Amino acid sequence: MGRFSLFDTCIYTLIDIGFTHSYICDKFVVERSFRVVSNESIVVNRMVKDCSLSFGGQDFLADLMLLSIHEFDDIWGLGWLTRHNAMVEYKSRGVWLVSADGNKVFVLRVERDMRNSLVYTI
Repeated sequence: MGRFSLFDTCIYTLIDIGFTHSYICDKFVVERSFRVVSNESIVVNRMVKDCSLSFGGQDFLADLMLLSIHEFDDIWGLGWLTRHNAMVEYKSRGVWLVSADGNKVFVLRVERDMRNSLVYTI
């Protein structure tokens, strides 16, 4: 878990491979007036498409389903992690991500306080 940037807004995120989808807190979406689309084929039927998550000057798009969660602003599930070729380094508590243009970004020491997190770009 840690703090990251979503559309230039600091968010508190849970990274969990147990979730097949990625989610965003419905209250967070309403407060920021994000555009929401419907998808009738799933139980959670509201989604914010193409959210721009930023790390190390790179943008990583996410389609986030609305969920009534309050412990976190969003949850990155296995689909999003796979889409961005995420590799978790448990010992250093960091995550490698690969941007759409092939740049590798390492988010080190994922912490509750973003001031303690370091982001490296390769």
